[in-house]
Amino acid sequence: MAPEIVISAVVAGVAVVTDIRNRRIPNILTFGTMVLAMVMYALRGEPLVALSGIAVAFALSFPAFLAGGAMRAGDAKLLMALGALLGALSAFWLVLLTYAIAIPFTFIALLVTGRLKRIFLVIRAGIQRDDSPDLSPLNLPFAPVIAVAFFTSLRFPYSSFWG
Repeated sequence: MAPEIVISAVVAGVAVVTDIRNRRIPNILTFGTMVLAMVMYALRGEPLVALSGIAVAFALSFPAFLAGGAMRAGDAKLLMALGALLGALSAFWLVLLTYAIAIPFTFIALLVTGRLKRIFLVIRAGIQRDDSPDLSPLNLPFAPVIAVAFFTSLRFPYSSFWG
């Protein structure tokens, strides 16, 4: 197995553990991985692989962070770190899979926390009134979604869809 895949799996695993325990993904993990990937690809004579992976992951994930959704800065940086290791095309596929997996994950989380019913009540009311239920964002770890997307991308690589 390629070293960048093994490193990505380790990084994703560490991110899952730290995100579940602390609701944070350490910068040393994300930025350290990006630096490692840049050095690794520079030594191979392919310095743009890591940089293009970072750029693609940033372009596709950072807007979700800015929009105030479930993705936080650490999640975006994790996608950038994995993008640095995997390159632009794999980073693109990883972010798409992350979003696709996040949709059912979010509905399940809302259902389990009892918030799905409240959201439908607010939608049915038409507007959120002072007596409507609290709709503050869920504070759930997102690294597990990214990890599932990563392992899914190994099983179903982008090339199987876009040859």
